[in-house]
Amino acid sequence: MKPARPSPRRRVFKWLAVIILPLVLFFGWVVLGQPGPSGVLAYSKATDGTECVVTQKWNGWMNGEPYTVSFYTRGPDGRWHWQYIDHEVGRWFHCRLEIDAPRNEVRVYCGYSLAKTVQLHPDNDWPEQKPPFLPRALQST
Repeated sequence: MKPARPSPRRRVFKWLAVIILPLVLFFGWVVLGQPGPSGVLAYSKATDGTECVVTQKWNGWMNGEPYTVSFYTRGPDGRWHWQYIDHEVGRWFHCRLEIDAPRNEVRVYCGYSLAKTVQLHPDNDWPEQKPPFLPRALQST
């Protein structure tokens, strides 16, 4: 006795589930989640004139670390200082800064959650490192 063949409707459903659904999910992830643009996530200025910039850089598909998020400050002396935020993160959609100048700290938020607290005026003498992207307000400087 021969086994019963699946109905044509069932074969089409199986084909859709096995091939089409994963493709739709993958392309939906690409369009809605990854990859996103590299650029400036947040910019703010402290009361003493120190400029703060948070940038996001897309590292490519072949890297296991999709985005690198960095924090940069430029104090009254005009030198840029880099500080680490994260290098193994997904795309940040919203970022905000809370500057607390008396405590010399900046709280960096990804959405509503605190991502990191960094120094407003870092006490390091590393070489100057400028941000790879600047907000429009700073592009002429």
